[in-house]
Amino acid sequence: TKIFRSLDKTDGTNVLGLIAFCAVFGVVLGKMGQEANIMLQFFSNLNEVTMRIVLGVMWYSPIGIGSLIIGKILEIENLALVARMLGMYMLTVMLGLIVHGCFVLPALYFVVTRKNPLWFYGGMLQAWITALGTASSAATLPITFRCL
Repeated sequence: TKIFRSLDKTDGTNVLGLIAFCAVFGVVLGKMGQEANIMLQFFSNLNEVTMRIVLGVMWYSPIGIGSLIIGKILEIENLALVARMLGMYMLTVMLGLIVHGCFVLPALYFVVTRKNPLWFYGGMLQAWITALGTASSAATLPITFRCL
């Protein structure tokens, strides 16, 4: 059997070509010096306009998203039943997390290290409180390394 390679044209945006063009365009603009100031000012203003549009969309999107969610909630025929099912789901997830965090992980820690997991949890308390207060894993990471 013969295997032929064919190059088919596909519809869509040529992202690689766009990136290559922008890179070359930027390099040439940079080498033009003062002659390119008009183009640089144009793109700077275009960037500012785009940022203001994005800011406006970010401010108004919670209203649209809230309207979509409220519309879906109003379509529910038996809201009490759905709320009860959602509550049971949340309870199931919370119980699973408690069992995993309070029994499975400490048992695994004890089996692997032969050390008391409560001492480990006590040492990590500062990192847990920081993670809870900041809601940021990046801010908690240095404290976690210090606690270990």
